[in-house]
Amino acid sequence: MDLFEYPPELCSKPLALIGVTGLDTLNNAVHRTIWEAFSNSRRQYRASVQFKLLDPAHEFPPMKPKRTSYDWYIPKGILKRNWMNKHLSELPAVVVIFYELDWDDQLWNEKSIECSSRVQSVRAALQGRNTRIAVILVQQTAPLPTGEDMLAAERAAALCTSCELNPSLCLFCLMEIICKGTLTDWRMHFMTWLRIIIIMRLAM
Repeated sequence: MDLFEYPPELCSKPLALIGVTGLDTLNNAVHRTIWEAFSNSRRQYRASVQFKLLDPAHEFPPMKPKRTSYDWYIPKGILKRNWMNKHLSELPAVVVIFYELDWDDQLWNEKSIECSSRVQSVRAALQGRNTRIAVILVQQTAPLPTGEDMLAAERAAALCTSCELNPSLCLFCLMEIICKGTLTDWRMHFMTWLRIIIIMRLAM
């Protein structure tokens, strides 16, 4: 390497990393369409973020134990060599978990437990980090007008409780029919939400 050559993370615009999990892009056409909408969306619909597809066995950088005392501690520099790469490419600001579940699913109890288990598994892997977690339910049944579907409201509240999610910021529903048609509306809606949650994280 040239003595005056800077590493890639110093030569590009920093983008908040958004991890996406729960999408089987190889075997599920709808999941593939969703992922392509995020990874290939046009500039006017994008926030200053980058998306990374996480496989089920993905491992996040481990959290190092905090020192109990800094007596006699001599720092080796201002930043560790891999610090920027870790936060720009490995440690997401937000992890979005996709899960196929309708409000009237006959296996609601079993599937909601599995969804909650996935969320808790991701949360445990990120314990000690400031990463936000959101859930997007991929649904087949068209929703009723807001306020008229009592079953949906009840089950959404229960799911948010079991997953420990903020219902107004961290739970979304995505219709398969939208994925098969135009993607503009829901992409713009999600990007708006994404900006809000990133700003909230940075403000804390």
